Amino acid sequence: MLKSPFIVSALSVYVLLNGSSHVWSHGDEPHGEAKVETSSEKKNDIPEKMVISKADQFKHQFLSFLVSSQETAISYTLPGKLTPSPKNYAKVQIGQPSRVVIDPKFPMPNPGDTVEINQVIAVLEPLLSTGDITTRKSELYKIEGEVETLKKQIDRFTHIKDSVPKKDIENAKIEYTRALKQREQLLSTGLGREFLRAPLKGKISDYHLLPGQVIQPEQTLFEIINMQELQVEAYTFDYTLPTKIKRAYLKDSFKESHFPPLTFLGSSSVLGEKDQTRHILFSLKEVPSNAMIGMPVDVVVETTDTIKKIIIPQEALLKKGNRYAVILFSVPEVLIQKFVEVGSIINGKVEILSGLKEGEKILQDVRVLNTFMKKA
Repeated sequence: MLKSPFIVSALSVYVLLNGSSHVWSHGDEPHGEAKVETSSEKKNDIPEKMVISKADQFKHQFLSFLVSSQETAISYTLPGKLTPSPKNYAKVQIGQPSRVVIDPKFPMPNPGDTVEINQVIAVLEPLLSTGDITTRKSELYKIEGEVETLKKQIDRFTHIKDSVPKKDIENAKIEYTRALKQREQLLSTGLGREFLRAPLKGKISDYHLLPGQVIQPEQTLFEIINMQELQVEAYTFDYTLPTKIKRAYLKDSFKESHFPPLTFLGSSSVLGEKDQTRHILFSLKEVPSNAMIGMPVDVVVETTDTIKKIIIPQEALLKKGNRYAVILFSVPEVLIQKFVEVGSIINGKVEILSGLKEGEKILQDVRVLNTFMKKA
């Protein structure tokens, strides 16, 4: 049956390389037929060595990728941390020493609770002197007398409304409403209580007070943040680097090879006596699921400087435990796994540090191999 020298040669190569009966293929044109059989490997595992006929490679679109060097931007990985955007973050403090009091109408929020702008988040009782208390009581007595006077004036105007200008009646009602609200405010706050309100809409990220506690003006009582938009602060000792940044990405530790894009905002122009690094600020709109303010992060920056590197599609990369490999066409119908050292993986492009040479052919997408093996 096997009279062709080519078929005998192909089988000889297959037996030497694999010693099993797994058969595979590559190319974009039919070239003979081969039967696919399973080996001792699991069907979903990719063997280290495979023989695949040209016909099967063409049928299942086993496309090759020619390895070559490309002009690529030089990139650096910088340490950094997540910081809040000024318009989406607030530290709530007070202007004078006060005591935290309990008010059932205004329960204090817990960390993680969402608050609205101007929502009462705490009720405070300023620590007033005897003179201040006397002054506030005098204000209350004064406003109560004003309320009674305005009420009688409105009643009188109502009885003689035909002889009183309509404008005077409306002004008296406005003043009466104002006096009522002022009296209500004084009474509801116990002649000295103040409402602490949220300056923005967001989540309570932290709070530092308990009922009955005496707090000082320099203390931060609440931290409120809107996590929809964050910033990233990176650090470098290369003082010229900020002028060469072309693109920047945040490395998401929860999603391998996922790099949310960053927008360059600016860099510091002053170096501190203790901190000799240059600070670079970026905005971040795609917030990682594990984001926390102050969390250390890695920032990858691409510069305008370029260098030649071997870059392959991410789909050509095969993960083997803690290592990476590609499927190499050693000869047109023989595929083998070859381990490679990987650099950055950004936007579907993989930097190969070692393991591949220019001119070698690799499988462009290892997913077609997995799909084919399941059908085998």
